[in-house]
Amino acid sequence: MARPHPAKQPLALTLKPMSTLLSPDAAPGSANARDIADSFEAPEWYLSRFAANIRVRAETVAALTAGITFDRVLDIGCGDGSLSRAIAPRTAEITFLDRSADMLRRVAQRMGPGNPPVVHYLNSGFMEAALPSENFDLVLCIGVLAYVRDPAPFLAKVRSVLRPGGRLLLECTDADHFLSRLDRAYEAITTAIRPGLFTTHPHRARDVVRATEAEGLRLGNAFRYAYGMPVASRLLSQQRIYRLIRRVYGTVADHRRGSLGNQLIFSFQRL
Repeated sequence: MARPHPAKQPLALTLKPMSTLLSPDAAPGSANARDIADSFEAPEWYLSRFAANIRVRAETVAALTAGITFDRVLDIGCGDGSLSRAIAPRTAEITFLDRSADMLRRVAQRMGPGNPPVVHYLNSGFMEAALPSENFDLVLCIGVLAYVRDPAPFLAKVRSVLRPGGRLLLECTDADHFLSRLDRAYEAITTAIRPGLFTTHPHRARDVVRATEAEGLRLGNAFRYAYGMPVASRLLSQQRIYRLIRRVYGTVADHRRGSLGNQLIFSFQRL
Protein backbone atom coordinates (compact mmCIF):
# COMPACT_ATOMS: atom_id res chain seq x y z
CA MET A 1 0.00 0.00 0.00
CA ALA A 2 1.06 3.59 -0.53
CA ARG A 3 2.47 5.46 2.42
CA PRO A 4 -0.05 7.39 4.52
CA HIS A 5 -0.46 10.96 3.35
CA PRO A 6 -2.30 14.08 4.48
CA ALA A 7 -6.04 14.42 3.99
CA LYS A 8 -7.25 15.27 0.51
CA GLN A 9 -7.01 18.83 -0.70
CA PRO A 10 -9.50 20.33 -3.15
CA LEU A 11 -8.32 19.68 -6.71
CA ALA A 12 -7.52 23.25 -7.73
CA LEU A 13 -6.81 22.52 -11.38
CA THR A 14 -7.36 24.90 -14.26
CA LEU A 15 -9.10 22.36 -16.45
CA LYS A 16 -9.35 23.26 -20.11
CA PRO A 17 -11.69 21.58 -22.60
CA MET A 18 -9.93 19.30 -25.06
CA SER A 19 -10.85 21.67 -27.90
CA THR A 20 -8.90 24.53 -26.33
CA LEU A 21 -6.28 25.97 -28.66
CA LEU A 22 -2.75 25.49 -27.44
CA SER A 23 -0.41 28.39 -26.84
CA PRO A 24 1.91 29.05 -29.81
CA ASP A 25 4.74 29.83 -27.41
CA ALA A 26 7.14 27.17 -26.23
CA ALA A 27 7.05 26.39 -22.55
CA PRO A 28 10.13 27.37 -20.55
CA GLY A 29 12.86 24.79 -21.03
CA SER A 30 10.99 22.78 -23.67
CA ALA A 31 11.53 22.04 -27.34
CA ASN A 32 9.19 24.01 -29.63
CA ALA A 33 5.82 23.36 -28.03
CA ARG A 34 3.73 24.35 -31.03
CA ASP A 35 5.60 21.98 -33.33
CA ILE A 36 5.37 19.14 -30.81
CA ALA A 37 1.64 19.66 -30.32
CA ASP A 38 1.00 19.85 -34.06
CA SER A 39 2.96 16.65 -34.67
CA PHE A 40 0.83 14.72 -32.18
CA GLU A 41 -2.55 16.08 -33.28
CA ALA A 42 -2.56 13.26 -35.85
CA PRO A 43 -0.64 10.70 -33.77
CA GLU A 44 -1.18 7.55 -35.82
CA TRP A 45 2.44 7.72 -37.02
CA TYR A 46 3.66 7.58 -33.42
CA LEU A 47 1.19 5.04 -32.05
CA SER A 48 1.84 2.57 -34.89
CA ARG A 49 5.60 3.06 -35.18
CA PHE A 50 6.24 2.75 -31.42
CA ALA A 51 3.52 0.32 -30.38
CA ALA A 52 6.05 -2.17 -28.96
CA ASN A 53 7.78 0.52 -26.93
CA ILE A 54 4.45 1.81 -25.57
CA ARG A 55 3.56 -1.74 -24.52
CA VAL A 56 6.91 -2.23 -22.74
CA ARG A 57 6.51 1.11 -20.97
CA ALA A 58 2.97 0.31 -19.81
CA GLU A 59 4.01 -3.11 -18.49
CA THR A 60 7.01 -1.55 -16.74
CA VAL A 61 4.83 1.08 -15.05
CA ALA A 62 2.52 -1.68 -13.83
CA ALA A 63 5.47 -3.77 -12.57
CA LEU A 64 7.26 -0.91 -10.81
CA THR A 65 4.06 -0.04 -8.92
CA ALA A 66 2.84 -3.59 -8.30
CA GLY A 67 0.84 -4.01 -5.10
CA ILE A 68 0.46 -0.26 -4.51
CA THR A 69 -2.83 1.63 -4.59
CA PHE A 70 -2.90 5.33 -5.41
CA ASP A 71 -5.13 8.21 -4.46
CA ARG A 72 -4.18 10.70 -7.16
CA VAL A 73 -2.04 10.12 -10.24
CA LEU A 74 -0.67 12.71 -12.66
CA ASP A 75 0.28 11.43 -16.12
CA ILE A 76 2.49 14.05 -17.82
CA GLY A 77 2.50 13.79 -21.61
CA CYS A 78 -0.04 11.02 -21.29
CA GLY A 79 -0.36 10.20 -25.00
CA ASP A 80 -3.19 7.74 -25.56
CA GLY A 81 -3.33 6.90 -21.84
CA SER A 82 -1.79 3.43 -22.13
CA LEU A 83 0.51 3.92 -19.13
CA SER A 84 -2.14 5.09 -16.68
CA ARG A 85 -4.67 2.58 -17.90
CA ALA A 86 -2.27 -0.12 -16.74
CA ILE A 87 -2.75 1.02 -13.13
CA ALA A 88 -6.27 2.49 -13.34
CA PRO A 89 -7.90 -0.33 -11.32
CA ARG A 90 -5.58 0.62 -8.41
CA THR A 91 -6.16 4.37 -8.67
CA ALA A 92 -8.92 6.62 -7.32
CA GLU A 93 -8.21 9.65 -9.53
CA ILE A 94 -6.10 10.31 -12.63
CA THR A 95 -5.21 13.62 -14.25
CA PHE A 96 -4.22 13.17 -17.90
CA LEU A 97 -2.06 16.03 -19.12
CA ASP A 98 -1.02 16.45 -22.75
CA ARG A 99 -0.43 19.20 -25.29
CA SER A 100 -2.30 17.21 -27.92
CA ALA A 101 -6.08 17.56 -27.78
CA ASP A 102 -6.39 14.57 -30.10
CA MET A 103 -4.44 12.39 -27.68
CA LEU A 104 -6.75 13.43 -24.86
CA ARG A 105 -9.79 12.53 -26.97
CA ARG A 106 -8.31 9.09 -27.45
CA VAL A 107 -7.80 8.71 -23.71
CA ALA A 108 -11.42 9.70 -23.05
CA GLN A 109 -12.66 7.15 -25.60
CA ARG A 110 -10.58 4.35 -24.09
CA MET A 111 -11.22 4.91 -20.40
CA GLY A 112 -14.00 2.73 -19.08
CA PRO A 113 -16.73 4.33 -16.94
CA GLY A 114 -15.75 4.47 -13.28
CA ASN A 115 -12.25 3.10 -13.86
CA PRO A 116 -10.87 5.06 -12.11
CA PRO A 117 -13.80 6.82 -10.40
CA VAL A 118 -12.48 10.34 -11.13
CA VAL A 119 -10.71 11.45 -14.34
CA HIS A 120 -9.47 14.91 -15.37
CA TYR A 121 -8.19 16.03 -18.78
CA LEU A 122 -5.78 18.94 -18.97
CA ASN A 123 -4.84 20.20 -22.44
CA SER A 124 -1.58 21.95 -21.54
CA GLY A 125 2.14 21.67 -21.15
CA PHE A 126 3.35 20.68 -17.70
CA MET A 127 5.27 23.87 -16.95
CA GLU A 128 2.24 26.05 -17.77
CA ALA A 129 -0.27 23.90 -15.92
CA ALA A 130 -1.78 25.24 -12.69
CA LEU A 131 -1.35 22.23 -10.41
CA PRO A 132 -1.77 22.21 -6.62
CA SER A 133 1.24 21.59 -4.41
CA GLU A 134 1.82 18.16 -2.88
CA ASN A 135 -1.33 16.81 -4.47
CA PHE A 136 -0.27 13.56 -6.21
CA ASP A 137 1.08 10.33 -4.79
CA LEU A 138 2.28 9.16 -8.21
CA VAL A 139 3.60 11.16 -11.15
CA LEU A 140 4.30 9.47 -14.48
CA CYS A 141 6.82 11.19 -16.72
CA ILE A 142 7.50 8.74 -19.53
CA GLY A 143 8.70 9.86 -22.94
CA VAL A 144 8.79 13.52 -21.91
CA LEU A 145 12.36 14.53 -20.99
CA ALA A 146 13.49 14.37 -24.62
CA TYR A 147 11.38 17.49 -25.19
CA VAL A 148 12.77 19.36 -22.18
CA ARG A 149 15.88 21.49 -22.71
CA ASP A 150 16.72 21.99 -19.01
CA PRO A 151 15.44 19.25 -16.68
CA ALA A 152 16.23 21.17 -13.46
CA PRO A 153 13.19 23.51 -13.33
CA PHE A 154 11.01 20.74 -14.73
CA LEU A 155 12.04 18.33 -11.97
CA ALA A 156 11.65 21.04 -9.34
CA LYS A 157 8.01 21.44 -10.37
CA VAL A 158 7.53 17.66 -10.38
CA ARG A 159 8.72 17.57 -6.79
CA SER A 160 6.38 20.41 -5.85
CA VAL A 161 3.28 18.50 -6.96
CA LEU A 162 4.35 15.22 -5.29
CA ARG A 163 3.23 14.44 -1.76
CA PRO A 164 5.90 13.39 0.75
CA GLY A 165 6.39 9.68 0.15
CA GLY A 166 4.95 10.03 -3.34
CA ARG A 167 6.51 8.23 -6.28
CA LEU A 168 7.87 9.42 -9.61
CA LEU A 169 8.36 7.12 -12.58
CA LEU A 170 10.76 8.93 -14.88
CA GLU A 171 12.05 7.82 -18.27
CA CYS A 172 15.08 9.05 -20.15
CA THR A 173 17.23 7.98 -23.06
CA ASP A 174 20.86 7.87 -21.92
CA ALA A 175 22.73 10.22 -24.26
CA ASP A 176 26.06 8.60 -23.34
CA HIS A 177 25.06 5.13 -24.49
CA PHE A 178 26.50 3.86 -27.78
CA LEU A 179 22.99 3.19 -29.13
CA SER A 180 22.02 6.80 -28.47
CA ARG A 181 25.13 7.99 -30.28
CA LEU A 182 24.19 5.76 -33.21
CA ASP A 183 20.64 7.15 -33.16
CA ARG A 184 21.94 10.72 -33.27
CA ALA A 185 24.28 9.92 -36.16
CA TYR A 186 21.40 8.34 -38.08
CA GLU A 187 19.17 11.31 -37.27
CA ALA A 188 21.82 13.77 -38.46
CA ILE A 189 21.95 12.01 -41.82
CA THR A 190 18.19 11.79 -42.27
CA THR A 191 17.63 15.38 -41.07
CA ALA A 192 20.12 16.64 -43.64
CA ILE A 193 17.93 15.03 -46.29
CA ARG A 194 14.58 15.90 -44.76
CA PRO A 195 14.36 18.26 -41.75
CA GLY A 196 12.55 16.91 -38.70
CA LEU A 197 9.29 18.27 -37.37
CA PHE A 198 10.78 19.37 -34.04
CA THR A 199 13.97 19.16 -32.04
CA THR A 200 14.65 16.96 -29.03
CA HIS A 201 17.22 17.30 -26.27
CA PRO A 202 19.64 14.52 -25.24
CA HIS A 203 20.30 13.95 -21.53
CA ARG A 204 22.77 11.68 -19.79
CA ALA A 205 21.16 9.24 -17.38
CA ARG A 206 23.58 10.07 -14.59
CA ASP A 207 22.77 13.78 -14.92
CA VAL A 208 19.04 13.06 -14.74
CA VAL A 209 19.49 10.93 -11.62
CA ARG A 210 21.67 13.59 -9.99
CA ALA A 211 19.19 16.38 -10.76
CA THR A 212 16.26 14.33 -9.47
CA GLU A 213 18.03 13.37 -6.26
CA ALA A 214 18.95 17.04 -5.76
CA GLU A 215 15.20 17.68 -5.47
CA GLY A 216 14.94 15.30 -2.53
CA LEU A 217 13.83 12.16 -4.36
CA ARG A 218 15.46 8.81 -3.67
CA LEU A 219 16.19 6.39 -6.50
CA GLY A 220 14.73 2.93 -6.05
CA ASN A 221 14.31 0.40 -8.84
CA ALA A 222 14.96 0.89 -12.56
CA PHE A 223 14.42 -0.99 -15.80
CA ARG A 224 16.85 -0.56 -18.68
CA TYR A 225 16.30 -1.76 -22.23
CA ALA A 226 16.63 -0.69 -25.87
CA TYR A 227 13.81 -0.21 -28.29
CA GLY A 228 15.91 -1.14 -31.30
CA MET A 229 18.23 0.12 -33.98
CA PRO A 230 17.16 3.25 -35.90
CA VAL A 231 15.63 1.29 -38.80
CA ALA A 232 14.17 -1.58 -36.73
CA SER A 233 10.60 -0.26 -36.83
CA ARG A 234 10.76 -0.26 -40.64
CA LEU A 235 12.16 -3.77 -40.96
CA LEU A 236 10.38 -5.69 -38.18
CA SER A 237 6.79 -5.89 -37.01
CA GLN A 238 5.95 -4.33 -33.66
CA GLN A 239 5.13 -7.77 -32.27
CA ARG A 240 8.58 -9.06 -33.24
CA ILE A 241 10.26 -6.00 -31.73
CA TYR A 242 8.33 -6.54 -28.49
CA ARG A 243 9.35 -10.21 -28.31
CA LEU A 244 12.97 -9.29 -29.03
CA ILE A 245 13.00 -6.72 -26.20
CA ARG A 246 11.65 -9.27 -23.74
CA ARG A 247 14.04 -11.97 -24.94
CA VAL A 248 17.08 -9.72 -24.54
CA TYR A 249 16.17 -7.61 -21.49
CA GLY A 250 13.52 -9.62 -19.67
CA THR A 251 11.11 -7.81 -17.35
CA VAL A 252 11.33 -5.80 -14.14
CA ALA A 253 11.11 -9.05 -12.18
CA ASP A 254 13.66 -10.82 -14.41
CA HIS A 255 15.93 -8.03 -15.65
CA ARG A 256 19.04 -8.92 -17.63
CA ARG A 257 21.62 -7.34 -19.96
CA GLY A 258 20.70 -3.85 -18.79
CA SER A 259 24.04 -2.44 -19.91
CA LEU A 260 22.98 -3.01 -23.52
CA GLY A 261 19.98 -0.71 -23.16
CA ASN A 262 19.80 3.06 -23.58
CA GLN A 263 16.18 3.49 -22.45
CA LEU A 264 15.75 3.79 -18.67
CA ILE A 265 12.62 3.95 -16.55
CA PHE A 266 13.49 5.03 -13.02
CA SER A 267 11.38 4.73 -9.88
CA PHE A 268 11.97 7.57 -7.40
CA GLN A 269 10.27 8.35 -4.09
CA ARG A 270 10.02 11.77 -2.49
CA LEU A 271 11.59 11.86 0.97
